[in-house]
Amino acid sequence: MASLLRKNIWLIFILVLFLSFYFFVPSLYFSQDDFFHLKVSNPSEPRSNLFSLFYFRSYKETGIYFYRPIFREFLFNIYSKFFGLNPLPFRITQLFIHLINIVLTYILVVKISKDKIVGIIASLFFAISAANVGVLSYLAGGIQASGMTMFALLTLILFWKFLESGRLKYSIFSFFFYLLSLASHELAMTLPFIMMSLLILKKGFEVKNRVSKLLPFFIASLILLLVEVFFISLPIGEKQYGFSFSPARILNSYVWYFVWSLGMPEMLLDFIGPGIKFNPNLMKFWGDYFKIIFPLFIFISLLLLISLKNLFKQKLFWFFVFWFVVSIAPVVFLPLHRSTYYLALSLPALSGIIGLSFSYFYKWSKSLSYFFIISAVALSFVTILLSQKTYWAITRTRIAKRIILDIRKEYPQIPKGAIIYIKNDPSYLKFSEEWGGTSKQASVILSGSDALQLIYHDPTLKVFYEDLAIPRGVGVLPFTAKMSH
Repeated sequence: MASLLRKNIWLIFILVLFLSFYFFVPSLYFSQDDFFHLKVSNPSEPRSNLFSLFYFRSYKETGIYFYRPIFREFLFNIYSKFFGLNPLPFRITQLFIHLINIVLTYILVVKISKDKIVGIIASLFFAISAANVGVLSYLAGGIQASGMTMFALLTLILFWKFLESGRLKYSIFSFFFYLLSLASHELAMTLPFIMMSLLILKKGFEVKNRVSKLLPFFIASLILLLVEVFFISLPIGEKQYGFSFSPARILNSYVWYFVWSLGMPEMLLDFIGPGIKFNPNLMKFWGDYFKIIFPLFIFISLLLLISLKNLFKQKLFWFFVFWFVVSIAPVVFLPLHRSTYYLALSLPALSGIIGLSFSYFYKWSKSLSYFFIISAVALSFVTILLSQKTYWAITRTRIAKRIILDIRKEYPQIPKGAIIYIKNDPSYLKFSEEWGGTSKQASVILSGSDALQLIYHDPTLKVFYEDLAIPRGVGVLPFTAKMSH
């Protein structure tokens, strides 16, 4: 079987790509942060050159945190100019980056494991993992994290080639792609630590003559960190970005990210706690899906535990563990801001562990190895099907499109500086006070006034929401926001 897999590696890889495409047909519209990024990218503003999009700008100047110009300012600016408000090019790019990451995951795992089977299984798991739902459905943040992962994987591959050959050009190219990853998402700042462990994996602990090669990477990370803190500023005052240094909460965050990376739905977080208390309302949302998801998850977890007896002895396993822990470390201190899209950089590491586990079971029991990977694929498949119905980033794109179409139908033309008043649907049953009525939900989905200002090409247009404020003025255009028809 192993020789058959090796002989047909490209056919298998095409199958992996097909499964990935089939599993992740992304939502084909915008919602919330997407509209905000389209607006702040300001495609109508004349630029002296494209490089100006990469300048450091403070939060006071732009209204946005973090330095992510490649897949935020640059991408949204360029695509808006060429494609307007057509979401399809954005979504195609999003999926294309994911396909590239599948290939890069395979290349990296094969290079460091010297085993094509481990690489195939790792890339298969990475391709169809349900943890990608957040990355591929949440456009604004997901494409930044996925793009950063693409450059990060290239950085690691080239750095490994440098360690193998000693040729300086690979180190230079590695640093170039590292700078691109830093300009995509700040989670890339963890990459030098992963590279350090990669260096130890290749050369052992006697690495004094090699450590200096990582100094530029650490310096670049430190510079970006200082810029983020002292110039751009961090969203410390926002509740969702509240830090917690409690060991219990940090461990809890790691557990959740690990559980999600294996294929559990992100929304499970909303139905567990405080502590380990289980909310039975979950069954109303999941239906019969929970009868499949929980047994599969338990089965996969047990097999992983069994394989640890062998994996504990492998340096490569500990490299993947370290990679996973370090790459997610910056966000485990944010208990109110957890999301599966933060797993973008750590998922290749978990995929490597899955590949090593499969290899172990294959030598011990071929049947069990097949059950293991089939169960992992099945868990992700069922979770993805459930997410298509329940995941917030997917459902909100559908609602955003529906609301905008309804508003355009009711008001095909509106005067400049008009006031639109979005009211609650009285027939809608509130789930909680925090969610509010349909107007409050619409305010999040449409990003305040951003979506309608873009749709009507009028930056002076004002949008009020019944749950948030009552408009004052003349010529108010009322509209009732319906979440479903």
